Amino acid sequence: LSYGVQGSCHPPSRPYEDVALAVVVNSKHGMRFCSVLLHLACIWHPCGGDVVSVSTRQLLAGVASGSEDQQQLVLFTFDVPGAEGDAPPQDLVIVLDISLSMAEQGKLQIAKTAISKIIADLRSQDRLSLVSVHGTARIEVERADRARQGQLLSILQGLEASSTVSRRSVSGGELQAQETTDLMVGLSLAKQLLVGPPTPPSGFSTRRAMLFSDGKIHGGMTEAFTLLEEVERLQLEGALTSVVALGQGSDYGRWLLESAAEAGRGGFVHLTNTQLVSQVRSMAAPSYFRTPVHSAELTLAAERGAEIRETCGHRRRGQHRRRTAVSLTDETVPIGTLRTGKPQRLLVSLTLPAYRYYDSSGFLAYQLRYTNSSALDSQTGAQLRISVLLPGAAQAVPDLGVSLYHRWQQLLLLQEGIRGDEEEADAAELPASGTRGKGSRWARLSESWHNLRQQLDSFAGEAARAQRQLPTVESLQLAQKAWAALEMTRTAGRGSLRPNASFSICEGAALQQSAPQGIQGLGF
Repeated sequence: LSYGVQGSCHPPSRPYEDVALAVVVNSKHGMRFCSVLLHLACIWHPCGGDVVSVSTRQLLAGVASGSEDQQQLVLFTFDVPGAEGDAPPQDLVIVLDISLSMAEQGKLQIAKTAISKIIADLRSQDRLSLVSVHGTARIEVERADRARQGQLLSILQGLEASSTVSRRSVSGGELQAQETTDLMVGLSLAKQLLVGPPTPPSGFSTRRAMLFSDGKIHGGMTEAFTLLEEVERLQLEGALTSVVALGQGSDYGRWLLESAAEAGRGGFVHLTNTQLVSQVRSMAAPSYFRTPVHSAELTLAAERGAEIRETCGHRRRGQHRRRTAVSLTDETVPIGTLRTGKPQRLLVSLTLPAYRYYDSSGFLAYQLRYTNSSALDSQTGAQLRISVLLPGAAQAVPDLGVSLYHRWQQLLLLQEGIRGDEEEADAAELPASGTRGKGSRWARLSESWHNLRQQLDSFAGEAARAQRQLPTVESLQLAQKAWAALEMTRTAGRGSLRPNASFSICEGAALQQSAPQGIQGLGF
């Protein structure tokens, strides 16, 4: 039985109502009438169909009875279906990098060309703010509407690459401007404009930040991680971040900018010339995506002896675990803002107990709570079960897509770990070559990058073969992500600017025995 509310976009005054249902029963002895009182839950769904679809995939469909400490992986996918009709109002903040490096290769002028097209596309219900950033940040224009297009264009064209820091050599001479870029302060202003006071968040508009930068920041991985965490906080509070990267070759921070776009759940465009402006224009359009789901969080509860070991994929990879316990029986994971056209995934790793019976057992219950575009709280949930088989019984093949996704997450963690080690070595001003003493640390880092490239190459090939065979794996796009990561590692690490670059090997390393001639810094 279903009880629907139609013809109104307002919830009923009573979410639960007693409905008297008259049941007519026919029999040979005549017609009988009885009245049955049913308690029906009247659940209101707002107009527009902004419902989250939650799907799960389990690594193991069944386990043998008595098996000890089996690892179970569950891959959650959260998807918001596309919506029809006119896009809602958009509140867009453009953060433009005007540091000295943006004057090189015409990067700033290309960015201005793209932004001017975005300004021209403003609708009457949209608002656009412009923030400039170098060593500091400044709000150039705040929440301008279409009537202020002329003012926006004038201010935009007046921005020039500059620096807030100048230095003079100890031997004298003129002051020289120094390159300084602090994207963090620019994003902080964007956060203030989009979700901070005095403007209250609105569920009826799409709130977005769009960063134009070459990603050449100072401070290394510490500042990079801080920037990504700010982007993460922004999306958790309801505003997504898209990135437009400027520069060619190794002249831009590709890893940082692509990671920011991923953490911000927006879009990414590498703008190398004015012919690609149309892609930026499309990405900035209000119809590019909608954000009908805010403040989503997933509550997990392990059941019947199962334990939650870790979760990954939902936040920044390197530092998203801040637990006091190694394993938990329940955990709440922040999901944040969900957009149309880009499913979000979460991987949960559990340890299963030794089951002593043959049936099926519930091992994990989940509940997703969120706020929809009508500012109403909604929720959905289910219990996941696993079959318990007789010892020695044939078991289903583990889900290859889930296994590959888990390996991909481990490779991302490994990559960030190597970048962090490299920053520490740089900060300590260790010698860049040599295999003895402090110089051997760079040798170990070079070997780590080499090993990571080999793992990424092998993983990409395996994922590509699986994607050709299984449509369920193809939807994860793991091969494409691995190839992109592999390309970025070609310019990472010292002495590894090209695929076959020489690298140093630490004394005692296994690679010593098979290293080809010409290896630099090889110790004997």
